[in-house]
Amino acid sequence: MESVHILSRFVTSGNFVENFIADIIINFIFAGRETTSAALTWFFWLLHKNPRIETEILKEIKQKSENLIYDEAKDMVYTHASLCESMRLCPSVAVDEKFAADNDILPVVGVRLGGVPTREVVGEGCVGEVVFQAGLRVCLGREIAFL
Repeated sequence: MESVHILSRFVTSGNFVENFIADIIINFIFAGRETTSAALTWFFWLLHKNPRIETEILKEIKQKSENLIYDEAKDMVYTHASLCESMRLCPSVAVDEKFAADNDILPVVGVRLGGVPTREVVGEGCVGEVVFQAGLRVCLGREIAFL
């Protein structure tokens, strides 16, 4: 089986410049170090408090192969939803206040935003993913963080 980690993807892409790849990998490691550790700490604490959820996640994990590959990991819907809910309840960056000055609709995703009094966000998807922002300003490390 061919290796599909991020380093091998860069090397096989044809854009192999040694210092560039090293800089990207180091950037990914440093960019997500504190937020990832905070998110995982809260996630495992919440799992400890909710054994039924832990049981469901373990059941999902046991359905996968011993050496989990990307295609299997991305299909772990219950685990992904649990991570989202954990980040919604306990975001790694606790204060990152953004709100619409007036009622508006985000053009790319069609999500309606309330004005300052309501700050309501109405839309579909995993609510916890809001911590990664959305649209054109989505966090570059979002998929790597979930993986």
